[in-house]
Amino acid sequence: KEPKENEEPYETALRQKALFSLGILRNKEILNFSQEKFDEFLKNINADQRRLHADQRRKGMLHPDIKQAVFNNILIANDNHLEQLLEYYQQTSLIEEQNKCLIAFGNLQNLEKLRSIFDFILSSQVRFNQTIFFLGSVSLNSIATKFTFNWLKENWQKLEAKGGGPGKSDFVLIRILK
Repeated sequence: KEPKENEEPYETALRQKALFSLGILRNKEILNFSQEKFDEFLKNINADQRRLHADQRRKGMLHPDIKQAVFNNILIANDNHLEQLLEYYQQTSLIEEQNKCLIAFGNLQNLEKLRSIFDFILSSQVRFNQTIFFLGSVSLNSIATKFTFNWLKENWQKLEAKGGGPGKSDFVLIRILK
């Protein structure tokens, strides 16, 4: 489950796919592993805020190669950590980390919670070009397919306006449709 030093790129890719796929299949071992890793990640975030020594912070860090799968899996398992992941999204200034959160949000299995995320992506807290990460992820979520399509129809003009209006937002909107 854990990445190894000097492993081949294909091993890294296979691990990511396996962790995510087994999470979708609700494999208890993988969901428990993801929960443990996310709990360690939260402890490190809190430790970073207290400015511990670098060695202490690194000790339980969530490896970047499995971070996306862990984020996805904790929201596939249940929505208990949605608020913590939203808080992390809002606290980090790293766009790549925000994108990982947006992708994970698309894996929520609670339609009511998903509705709140749809509202969130229309807010000023999410850049227009980042909406594609959430919408691409949620489009693969079987419980949200119909809702997502209807939401897109109802909110197309809001998305277009968020992107700067007709013509300026076309590139991202076309990618969303794909």
